Amino acid sequence: MRPFCPTCCRWMRCDKNDVIVAELSEPVATVRNGDVYACDGCGSRVVTGFGASYMLFTEAAKARADLVVRGVA
Repeated sequence: MRPFCPTCCRWMRCDKNDVIVAELSEPVATVRNGDVYACDGCGSRVVTGFGASYMLFTEAAKARADLVVRGVA
C-alpha cells in the first residue's frame, strides 16, 4: 500500500525504487533496500518497503548507499 501524506491528505507517489539505505543503529549497522515515496503537494519524502537486511554495514557499503539513516531506539 502506498504511504499517505498526513499534511496534504493525498497519496504519495513512488519516486525511486531499489534505494540502498545504510542503517546506522547499534549494535550492528546493516544495509537494506527500500523505495522512496514523495508527496506532490508538500514535497515530503519517506522510504518504505524494507525487507531483510542483505549485508552488514561496512565503509564500502556506506559509500554506495543512496541514503544513510540513524536508527531510532
